[in-house]
Amino acid sequence: MPDGLVAFAFFFFLTATDSFCPLLHAGVETKAISNDESGNAWPNAFSLASDHYILLTDLREEDRSKMIDGLEELYREHIRLYGEIRKKERLKVYLFQRDEDYKKSVARDHPEAVKNPGFGFYSAKDRIAHFKYRGAIRETLEALRHEGTHQLFDVDRGTAKAILGTPFYWVHEGIACYFETLERREDRIVYGNVDHYLFKTMMEKGREFGEKLDIDSFSRMAQADFMKGSTRHYIYAATLVHFFFHGTDAGTSDKFRAFVIAVESGNGSAETFEKIMGKSVASFQSGWVEYVRTLSREGWEKSIAR
Repeated sequence: MPDGLVAFAFFFFLTATDSFCPLLHAGVETKAISNDESGNAWPNAFSLASDHYILLTDLREEDRSKMIDGLEELYREHIRLYGEIRKKERLKVYLFQRDEDYKKSVARDHPEAVKNPGFGFYSAKDRIAHFKYRGAIRETLEALRHEGTHQLFDVDRGTAKAILGTPFYWVHEGIACYFETLERREDRIVYGNVDHYLFKTMMEKGREFGEKLDIDSFSRMAQADFMKGSTRHYIYAATLVHFFFHGTDAGTSDKFRAFVIAVESGNGSAETFEKIMGKSVASFQSGWVEYVRTLSREGWEKSIAR
C-alpha cells in the first residue's frame, strides 16, 4: 500500500441492526455546497461543521447527523483515553452516498488507492478521511471510527508514514479495529462487541488458528508483511488489543495504553515494549494461548464490562 495511505480494506458486512447515536453536542453548522474543498463538483452535498470536524457528504439529513455525532463521540473517547489533541484544527471527512462518486474522487485525488479503495481510507497526504456509505448506519460508523482513529493519531503526532516501516504494526491497526467497536450502552461506553466480525471469527476459530499465533514474530512485522496476512492479521490485531486491555490485569492494561501511544508516535520496538510493559512480548505467549482457548460469549461480555 502506498506511503501515507491507511485503508479500511475489509470486504464484508456485519449482520447487525442499525444503531442510533444520541446527539452529543449542539451547534452543528450545516450549509449546502456544490464542490469539495479542492473545487471538484459535488452535487447535493452539504458541509457540517461541528466542534472538531468538517464533514462533507451527500447523505440525507438524518443520516449525516448520525455521522457527525458518531465522529464527535470518537473524538471525545480518544481524548479521554489518550489525552488532548495537540493540534487544534477541525478534522476533515468526505463521505459519499454512491460508490461511483467515491471511486471517481479516489481516482482523481488519490490514484495510488484506486486498486484497493475499500470502504474508506485516511490519507496523510491531504489529512482527510475518505469514505463511502456502506448501506447501513452501523457499518458506516465502524469504518469512520477505524479510519478516524488513524486520522486522530496522525493529526496529533504526524507519524502515519513513519509507522508503516516500524515493527508492531498490528498495534496501529488493532487499536483502530478496537475503536470500530465503540458502543454506547445506556450511560456508558464499551468496546469489543462480541458480534463484531473480527471478534466473532476469533471466537469461532480461536482454537483453530489463535493458538498458532507467535505474538513475538507477529510483533516484528511492519506494514508490508502485516498486509500479506489480509483479514487474518486484522483478526489477530483486533483480538490482541482486546487481550491486552481486557484479558490482563488493570496495571498491564494501563501500560499497554502507554505502549499504544509509543507505537503511534513512531517508537514501536521490542525494546520500547519491554521498557513500558516490564517484560518481553514472548512472556505474554502463554497468557494469550490460554485466552484464546477459553474464549466464550459469557466471558467476553464480562471482560468488556470491566
